[in-house]
Amino acid sequence: MARNRLFRSVQEKSWSRREEWGPLSEHLRPDITSSVDALLLESSIPKDIISKVAPQVSWDIMLICFENEYADLVQPFFYIPLLEPWYASGHFPCGWQGNEFPDRWDGTIGAGKLIVF
Repeated sequence: MARNRLFRSVQEKSWSRREEWGPLSEHLRPDITSSVDALLLESSIPKDIISKVAPQVSWDIMLICFENEYADLVQPFFYIPLLEPWYASGHFPCGWQGNEFPDRWDGTIGAGKLIVF
């Protein structure tokens, strides 16, 4: 839901900047994927779990980059303030305990907490 909200917000504020989303993703994806794969392979995470974790970690890192790229349009509201500090300290956010975020989530964080490994 956070990714969708960020995309919608960018689109509402600047269609031309929204058009940069796909090319930016294509540019970042190879570096993010190889970095995440290398990092996870060096970790103590079992290899069978890595294949399940790697795509989510890659998306989180990608969206940290996107929140940074579009911060002039949309104040970072999820990936930078909530997830980036955990990744920077060597932990993995791995879920949310509480109510699911609704479709067309408005960015308001209600009752609940991030689950971190």
